[in-house]
Amino acid sequence: MGGTANMVAIQGALDIPDSAMGYTLLIDSIDYAIWVMILLALVPFAKTFNLWSKADTSVIDEVGQRLALKESHKAPIEFASLFFLLGSALLVSALAQYGASFLPTSAFLTQSTWVVLLATIAGILFAMTP
Repeated sequence: MGGTANMVAIQGALDIPDSAMGYTLLIDSIDYAIWVMILLALVPFAKTFNLWSKADTSVIDEVGQRLALKESHKAPIEFASLFFLLGSALLVSALAQYGASFLPTSAFLTQSTWVVLLATIAGILFAMTP
């Protein structure tokens, strides 16, 4: 996770020019996409691989079954609920932008950083509600 961001950080640390990093980032993205496609194509062979490698997947299988059972009891989302969620997201965004203007800034903590942090914290808190 964060491969491209890490490469950009290394670029800054080593003072590599943007012209040299462009192709590197492009190839990194292409290689990553190909790797994910290969992994997804191999999903049907997971049970065979697990038998061959003697991997114990009983815990993962049990969690998957419980999640599937939980999902089967959920009612489909209604338009009004979806509209409420969208409105809530816009309100949280506006409040995060307003609140960030009152928080201290530095070279590290800019107003945009505060907006992202506040919106993320609100998202995590709201995600824990039914």
